[in-house]
Amino acid sequence: MDKKNAAHTEANAPQAPCVECKPLKLCPRQLRVALALMLAGDGWTWREEIDRIAGASNGPAIISALRRKGVKIDMQKVKRIDRDGKPCNPGRYRLKQKGFAVLVSSYLFDV
Repeated sequence: MDKKNAAHTEANAPQAPCVECKPLKLCPRQLRVALALMLAGDGWTWREEIDRIAGASNGPAIISALRRKGVKIDMQKVKRIDRDGKPCNPGRYRLKQKGFAVLVSSYLFDV
């Protein structure tokens, strides 16, 4: 049988691309934030901490960029009182289990 008429078997069947297995391309800020979220485990990381870790004051934009790349991240707004006695709702983040798996399967980190 020639190549044009070869039967599709398990060995030569076309494979769908594995989105989760594709290495992620992260900029240094995204990489630092992703690593920090992984190290936090089930713990929450405040938005201010994300800003410090990233080295920029745009933590939510970095989180959004990671989400667009398939990293699943929880966000929670918490009712607090700021230093002036005013109510505020600061945000905090943590990786979902699926987000952790995406980062590990992208070959960025050895676990």
